[in-house]
Amino acid sequence: MQKPTERHLAFAFGVVFVVVLLVLATLVPNPTPFQYTVFRIVLALAAGGVAAMIPGFLTINVPNFLRAGGALAVFVIVYFYSPAQLTGVQVKTEQQLEVERPVVGLESNNNAFKFLPFAAPRAAESAALPSLVVTSTHQLTDASVWGKRYNTVTIDGVRASVPPRAVLVANELVGLRGGTLIGREVTLVARRMANLSIDVRGSQSPRVPAGKVRLFVKAVENSRVIANGADGVAGASGAPGKPGADGASGRDGRCDGFGRYRGATAGGNGGDGGNGENGQPGAPGQPGGQILLTAVVVPVSSSFEVNGGKGGPGGAGGAAGTAGRAGTGGRGCVGLGGSQSNARNGIAGRAGQAGKAGPSGANGAAGEYRLVIVPSFDEIVTQVRSLSSDQLYNALSTH
Repeated sequence: MQKPTERHLAFAFGVVFVVVLLVLATLVPNPTPFQYTVFRIVLALAAGGVAAMIPGFLTINVPNFLRAGGALAVFVIVYFYSPAQLTGVQVKTEQQLEVERPVVGLESNNNAFKFLPFAAPRAAESAALPSLVVTSTHQLTDASVWGKRYNTVTIDGVRASVPPRAVLVANELVGLRGGTLIGREVTLVARRMANLSIDVRGSQSPRVPAGKVRLFVKAVENSRVIANGADGVAGASGAPGKPGADGASGRDGRCDGFGRYRGATAGGNGGDGGNGENGQPGAPGQPGGQILLTAVVVPVSSSFEVNGGKGGPGGAGGAAGTAGRAGTGGRGCVGLGGSQSNARNGIAGRAGQAGKAGPSGANGAAGEYRLVIVPSFDEIVTQVRSLSSDQLYNALSTH
């Protein structure tokens, strides 16, 4: 093949592939790292082919690596010195691209297929996704809410109740002014969750265990999820000891004269006070609940609490029983029949002992927080699109 023919073929190759890459750059604005590498190789080859028809001579020298001239020099420049990096454009990673894809609507598909004919009706569907602002406690208990898919759900300044077996699906979940979701069981699917609190402690009743949270959220930011167990109740106080009985008073002496008399009797002893009963043990704390988070990236500035509740304090010991008082001895007398002295008083009883405080209850066991990082939400997105709300709940419960 003659040299002019080779140059013309190289030029034609370069022009064709430059045009192809311009089209691809429009259709695929965010290429994956693999796509970007392929595009750069083809672009370097195409640039070299075009440069074959440009007069003049270019030489490039990379010390201790290579030296090239002409069209090959252009190839080296385009390949090794990334044009995108020279203009400040950063190639996004697969993870970044996955996080940007919504879980509902057209964008959950691969961006590379946007240009296909069937994408147009789906784009209209994506644009029609509603948004929901929750401003009352029971707004989310309406069954019609759960059958829909939302672009944005905002919990604005309320503690909104979430019914069991409900799955809230939205591209964006946002909390404003302390917005919180509460319930026994909360299941969410979203691209991003930010500034939102989720509380499944319920009423914190000592008899009700903490609830469960299932989150399928690609990126979690500045959020708090609470599934702590309730503290145990305090033990009952011990019964107080019974008071001791008072001693009976002695009988007074009687003087009838002429040596006939009846002597005074001693006072009775007081009874001992009873011991107070020991306090009852405190109830154990409830175990922490369960938080299961499936995400694409590690949560940022967020907390997940599954602490067990503290054991209840032991009940106070019963008070000591009071001592019985001593009885007073009978009074003596003096008369013609003789004299007699007063009888002795009785001995006071002893006070009982106070009961001991009951032991504290055991602390509840910590719950479970499980974080699973996945490269793609494709399986979850497929389930969101193809299953009803009840079916989606059952499918997500198996994760």
